[in-house]
Amino acid sequence: DGHEVGVFDHNFERGPETSQHYVMFFLPHTMYAIQNGGSNIGVDQDDGLPEFLITGCRDGERGDRKLGGGGSTQVYWKATFRANNPGTALDFVVKVLNAAVIGCPYSWPANEGCTGGVWTELPISKFQLHFVNSPQYQAREDTIKNFTDRVLSRRDLKAGLLDPYMYNSLILSVKSLDPYIERLRAHGYDFLLADVSRGQHALIVCIPDNDITFQLRSAHINSDTRATTLSNTCPQRFSDY
Repeated sequence: DGHEVGVFDHNFERGPETSQHYVMFFLPHTMYAIQNGGSNIGVDQDDGLPEFLITGCRDGERGDRKLGGGGSTQVYWKATFRANNPGTALDFVVKVLNAAVIGCPYSWPANEGCTGGVWTELPISKFQLHFVNSPQYQAREDTIKNFTDRVLSRRDLKAGLLDPYMYNSLILSVKSLDPYIERLRAHGYDFLLADVSRGQHALIVCIPDNDITFQLRSAHINSDTRATTLSNTCPQRFSDY
């Protein structure tokens, strides 16, 4: 169909694996891609797809051997974010989402010229959140930081504003928003609470020093925080999916 597809290879500097092989599908007119990995990704060397070798000081001994090696049986088991500051992302998801730190083949802070990152896992679902910074692939120096600063310059959750970049968010369904609101307040994180549709509420949060947005959605909320109905916006009706 003319869409961009590429085969990516990660080489490990050490560890039980020598490389990791997967296919990346790039979504047109977005900054998103879908990664298809595993033991049988259905791509032949004769398919003529472009191949890319990823070098980033990747240590196979430090990774999560269960899922990081492509052994997951779940269809969708992780989300990877380009992070300006993986460290603050780690602090946020641990404090607010009760995520656990898991093995990661990258270190943070990163060594000069290397990819840096942190990997975490949500409780119960075991869904993974990966936050990665790869400055060596920037078209220009400080591209990641400059883009993040530009996005955050428009962000004002306290004023109840939803900027266009916040539509690039990961939406998670939770039983109740109350415990998350309590944690956000306890740690001094800003948030935006919105009515979306059919009794659904969205708790919109942004990770400090990153242009990463999460939406937690639930029909249950007992908080005394006033739910603000956003005007002139088009929020997804998550309850329909």
